[in-house]
Amino acid sequence: MSSKIESLFLDFPKDDGKEVCWDGNALKKMRNLKTLVVRNVRFNRGPTHLPNSLRVLEWWGYPSPSLPDDFHPKKLGILKLPENYLRTSEPIQASIAYMCAVVRLLCILIMQFKFY
Repeated sequence: MSSKIESLFLDFPKDDGKEVCWDGNALKKMRNLKTLVVRNVRFNRGPTHLPNSLRVLEWWGYPSPSLPDDFHPKKLGILKLPENYLRTSEPIQASIAYMCAVVRLLCILIMQFKFY
């Protein structure tokens, strides 16, 4: 049954400071999950697995310093992890700087392009 779930919204009215204890495996069988939104809830640990089918991942207070090793989404269009505990590594920071430079170069090239 969980393999048919496409959207999961955990949006509680208010974060009361209580922590939800789980083993992190709840998302493992949700192979078709496309949207995951988690707000106003704290988990004692991060997920051990996130489905690669995700297109939207919004998780306020993501509880782990990293995303699962087997998480390689090809169609992820929205990634929001505000108030998270992620640690970024130097290669990721270098990649972001490189991507920003490429975008700036593309903008310059587009502005110089003449439209007839």
